[in-house]
Amino acid sequence: MKVHKKVEKRGRPKIIDNEIKPDIFERVYEDFEVRSVWKYNLNISRNGPISTEHFHKVEGPVVIEDDYLPKTQRKYINPQNGKEVGYTRAKNLGII
Repeated sequence: MKVHKKVEKRGRPKIIDNEIKPDIFERVYEDFEVRSVWKYNLNISRNGPISTEHFHKVEGPVVIEDDYLPKTQRKYINPQNGKEVGYTRAKNLGII
């Protein structure tokens, strides 16, 4: 009985992984002041994340933008969840 060797084809060889790569995953990036969560769903978009969330590690009401902006255009940090909120929402929550 003759045994034939498998001849490799030219070009880049196929990558065969036994691991199943997930279609939905998250990547977390942390900095000194900000923690960012990037959410990916490859069924919806293969080019980039479908959503990003940014959580600030600073406690208390902090103005994100500079002081030259009017109060209604500034962003504030909600101390309960660390997310940015606008002027009206900050006023309703009692932050300012």
